[in-house]
Amino acid sequence: MSDQKQRIESEDRPAPKGIMQINDLVETGDNPLDGGSPLPKPPLISPSMSIRRKPQSDIIELIITESDGKRVRRSLETTDRQEALGKVPETYAGHVRDELQLQRPLLNDFFFTYMDAIHHMDSSKNASYESRRNVVNRMRCILRAADIDPAEKDIAALANKAGPHRLFLGDWYKSVHGASASTMRQAKSLFTKAMIRYYKLKGIDTHWFNDWILMDVGSSKVKAFNPKQAERQRIVDACEALAMEHPEFYKVYLLGFGCGMRSSEIQRARYSDFHNEGDEYWFVVRKPKCVTGATDGDEQERVCEKKWYDEIMSLGSGDTPIITGTHQLVIRRFPQFLRKHCGMEHEEYPLHRLRKYAGHSIYIRNGNNMEAAAHALGHTSLEITRKIYTGRPRLADSQSA
Repeated sequence: MSDQKQRIESEDRPAPKGIMQINDLVETGDNPLDGGSPLPKPPLISPSMSIRRKPQSDIIELIITESDGKRVRRSLETTDRQEALGKVPETYAGHVRDELQLQRPLLNDFFFTYMDAIHHMDSSKNASYESRRNVVNRMRCILRAADIDPAEKDIAALANKAGPHRLFLGDWYKSVHGASASTMRQAKSLFTKAMIRYYKLKGIDTHWFNDWILMDVGSSKVKAFNPKQAERQRIVDACEALAMEHPEFYKVYLLGFGCGMRSSEIQRARYSDFHNEGDEYWFVVRKPKCVTGATDGDEQERVCEKKWYDEIMSLGSGDTPIITGTHQLVIRRFPQFLRKHCGMEHEEYPLHRLRKYAGHSIYIRNGNNMEAAAHALGHTSLEITRKIYTGRPRLADSQSA
């Protein structure tokens, strides 16, 4: 029999009696732990164990299948089979010890821990409450698709396999539901390095998250901005007419199309954020998106053109909000206006498209200057400006050279 065949046969079958004696200890009421520790919790009763080599590294690991069907992998940190067998009792005892100490909360309780972390983590690593809520809702959608009830199942369900091919939950959801990279990246935000450290401080058993931590979400498909002169003209014609008909819509247009602000920035903008010295015009964005874990005290300066500065400042002054309408006015009603009157019926984020026109206009009017566009849009990297916002450059007429 070949060495390779011997290896496969020996490592697919349960470990020999030297290992299985540990099971006998558990079943007869003894304990593999020193110091008279209490018996393991029910999921650890009568586990089935085997050893195998990791496919890529050849290191041998112990596979523990608990009575509830969950499989736990523990590295034996050696490639030598006899040495690995000698390490099994100590490794299993360590597994039991960890299980006794660590918590396996219900998924709903785990989500609460994630949300509550906003009050206990360093602000530089801290997602906003709204972002955290969106992350939890994303994971709830995935669990619902897999028929997992967060009120009944604990965090071990995050390591479940699904579908006929027994895929890891995240890979199964991507495969069956065609989830995008951004969708899976959002769900994976539950398991950042900072959050894993926080969970460990809370005594939560994080090994159930290993597949999510290692999951490759892929890269998002970047769709470059394609400016259309006819669409741009429709935007200008429809929105310039709003100055008298609907002043609040008009101000959203000025901030989005003229200054390139995001919807959240438009809602926070104040007249006192706009400044000028001589022929320089700029505004300040509070709590900018480019700063991870930004607070109200964080600011970012962005340049703007005199035309838009003058028009905005003609409408008000002081430390008062520029937009006095409701949150829905910015995120729902004005986008509906753009879809209906500016030919954006199929545009998912019409207000954000105004921001792209702002960046493209600054890029073109300043001689295809990408740095000027990036500064105006608040990008910390020119790469995102180049990929999405600048569109086609404008070339000089060769006959005028």
